[in-house]
Amino acid sequence: MDFKLFCEDDPRIVLRTMEMHATHCQTIQTDPTLPHAYGAKRFCLLNSLQYFNTATNYSVDVMHDILEGVAQFEMKRVLQYVNDNFLSDEQLAGRIHAFDYGYNQQRNRPPRVKLFDGSNDLGLNAMQSWCLLCNMPLIFGDLFQSDDKYWHLLLLLLQIVNIVFSPVLSEGVTIYLKHFIIDHHWLFKQLFPAINLLPKHQFMIHYLHCIRKIGPVLHMWCMRYEAKHNFFKKQLKCFKNITLTLAKKHQSCMAMYQETNSKERLTLGSGKTLMLDELQERPDVASKFGAVLSTASVYSAKWIKHQGTEYHCDFIVCTEVAFDICLCFVR
Repeated sequence: MDFKLFCEDDPRIVLRTMEMHATHCQTIQTDPTLPHAYGAKRFCLLNSLQYFNTATNYSVDVMHDILEGVAQFEMKRVLQYVNDNFLSDEQLAGRIHAFDYGYNQQRNRPPRVKLFDGSNDLGLNAMQSWCLLCNMPLIFGDLFQSDDKYWHLLLLLLQIVNIVFSPVLSEGVTIYLKHFIIDHHWLFKQLFPAINLLPKHQFMIHYLHCIRKIGPVLHMWCMRYEAKHNFFKKQLKCFKNITLTLAKKHQSCMAMYQETNSKERLTLGSGKTLMLDELQERPDVASKFGAVLSTASVYSAKWIKHQGTEYHCDFIVCTEVAFDICLCFVR
């Protein structure tokens, strides 16, 4: 297979225009017996809007494309390869279950994955998929040889994820992204010639173009909308007047949130009050706040949450990065 077909720069790839899409929809409408050869089924009602058209929409959703699509689709095949060559079902499940994901990722640890249910996914949600993907090299890396193509497929996917999920991107990094996607798709077809690529694989080919048009696509994903929607899914217990019930519960929730959170959005965990000179970090704290060691008292909390980020003892926080290297951190 020609790897150039996985790049928008190839002249054989024709990008859809507004006029071309309108023509395809008109053709399908005049002859309903035609198959969906153009990738279109019918006119989209959104195209009646003044400032929007599906053919010029550059917003993509990396949560559904990658975390709930390509990542699980490919991790499933890599795990099947591991199961066939290195580990039994129980050993594979045991490694995933026993791995230490750390405090921040503990709530996203994946459950038992579904390897042979005939579907394209592992039965994980988006965050569980992201957690497993990022930790797979640590969980199973000792089983692969350095020249193993399945290992390289996994690393290429991780390289793509690291770039696509970055909130800030340079033009040079987008060039890397283009070649990572070409190499990744080409290697996948080498390993699985009988398996068709997903439509979400094709969406990835256009990521470079979309990023150059609207910036990092992470800012366009549906994760925050899904999180907001999750509130309504959990609250609905009365089906008499659904919209009124949800509106009232949401208003009550937002009112409580505004009342219980200060302007600094600071939340303290459990702890105890100590004299400042009892702390190991007493010189730094005293110099920072101009306190007197012998008389000042402090509240020592096990954790704090500031602006939605939770901090625990022994956490390492990066404070400065240059050229992808952490230059300064605090613990």
